[in-house]
Amino acid sequence: MAQPNAPLGERYDMSLDFVPWACGIAHNHVRNFLRKRQNSQIQLDADVLEILALRSQQMQQRESDRAAALRECLKELTERNRVVIKNYYGGRSVAEIAKERDATPNAIYKLLDRTRAVLHQCVSDRLAAEGAP
Repeated sequence: MAQPNAPLGERYDMSLDFVPWACGIAHNHVRNFLRKRQNSQIQLDADVLEILALRSQQMQQRESDRAAALRECLKELTERNRVVIKNYYGGRSVAEIAKERDATPNAIYKLLDRTRAVLHQCVSDRLAAEGAP
C-alpha cells in the first residue's frame, strides 16, 4: 500500500504485485475452462492462449517501465509542483490547494495541466531513450 508520509517518488504501490498475480490466476482459469470444454464446438487453440499470455506479460512490463519512468520524472519536478501534485493526487481538492497556496483555483488547474504535460513529455522521452515501445 502507498505510504502516506513517503515522498511521492518513493511510494510503493501494492497493485504492482497484484496485477501479475491476478493475470496468472486468470490464465489458469482460462486453461481450466478450455480443458473442461475440449469437446465443445467453441475451440481455442492452446497456442492462442500462450500468445495472449505473452501479450499480457509484455503489457505489464510496459506499464512497469512507465511507472518507473514516472517516478524518476516526478523527482525532476520543482518542489512546488511536486507538492501540488502530491496534494491533488492525495485527495485534496483544487480549492483546498488554492486556498493553502493563496492562489486561485484556476491558477492551480493551470499548474496541474502544465505539470501533467511536462511529466508526459519526460516519461515519453525516457521510454524512447530506453527503447521501450
